[in-house]
Amino acid sequence: MMTDEGQVAAKKKPARVEPRHRIDTGEAAFVEFDYPQPLGRRRRLTLHDMSTGGICFTLPFHGLSGIDPATHILDVVVRIGRCEIAGELLVSHKTRVSNERVRCGGRFYPSTESDHLQLVKAIASLESRQET
Repeated sequence: MMTDEGQVAAKKKPARVEPRHRIDTGEAAFVEFDYPQPLGRRRRLTLHDMSTGGICFTLPFHGLSGIDPATHILDVVVRIGRCEIAGELLVSHKTRVSNERVRCGGRFYPSTESDHLQLVKAIASLESRQET
């Protein structure tokens, strides 16, 4: 949670169940959604990491106010290379990482079984790259 002064309020983080897989900086990986919803401009933000339970991405510190914990974002597309996964996002955290950027993450719900399978394949691909 962000305070009026732009400081991050201290909160105990819940224990993470699924391992996170960082996205290589050279990888074309993004999360896209319309904001503000439902008829806002399409936003394309850098994907930081992902797991079977969720995604984490970078927001500009100014310009996307209103995306806070418990925000439900519809029509989300996660893109990693040529892989495209549609779903919804329930924001669970927002952490300031610099004067310009905020790291935002939450639970990602794939839209269809096919999207879920794409998510599993993308994570398996990230795991295999990180093992070598």
